[in-house]
Amino acid sequence: MPGRETLIAVSTFFEVSLDWLAHGSGSAQPAHAQSEREALLLFAFRQLPENEADMFLHLMLKNSKKDS
Repeated sequence: MPGRETLIAVSTFFEVSLDWLAHGSGSAQPAHAQSEREALLLFAFRQLPENEADMFLHLMLKNSKKDS
């Protein structure tokens, strides 16, 4: 499977979501940030090395489940 950077580049080039690219399911259109904060978060996440991105994603998902 291609690495994260390659998948992001392909999804950006073809203007399709990563979910659609990886699984062929859901909307083909990429998600768009709903605020400047979300856009900054996405930008910062994409700059991280893959192992750090995985760590932060896991932490965010874990913390978001506490409030649900």
